[in-house]
Amino acid sequence: MVVDDQNTDGVRLLSDAGIIRDRLKVNAVIENARRIQSLRNEYGSFKGWLDSHHPQTLENWTKLFKRNFIFTGGEIVKEFLMRTGYLPGAHASDCPIYEVVIAKSPACLMTSTANRSETTLDASARVCRAEQYESMVSRTSYNGKKERGENCPDW
Repeated sequence: MVVDDQNTDGVRLLSDAGIIRDRLKVNAVIENARRIQSLRNEYGSFKGWLDSHHPQTLENWTKLFKRNFIFTGGEIVKEFLMRTGYLPGAHASDCPIYEVVIAKSPACLMTSTANRSETTLDASARVCRAEQYESMVSRTSYNGKKERGENCPDW
């Protein structure tokens, strides 16, 4: 929808008072939507593209996003990948949502992309991966400071 006509959509988006109206950002959204459609054609979905590159460090993910998209930086990449489960850190172990997240076996608990759609973690593997996740989370901060429980961004 956004990528039908850059000029029409750009004008429409720049006149929308409900969004940030920076021409560079609006143009980046439109161009990135085009690029995602191209990736969907090649990988079947944007998730397919993400899965084909998982696992990566945040540094490598950021480089990958900068090669494939415009107007992206480390903080945007980190927040996007944490929120979608490709990087740990969105929820601390004392967050009420943490167990829900772990039960869904997010990508950050997987060690390889092989047969991800067919992979299910048994209970002991889930506990082990959850412990690894918690270890990574304890080294991760949100907005530069340690946050737990009620300070979870989704709480």
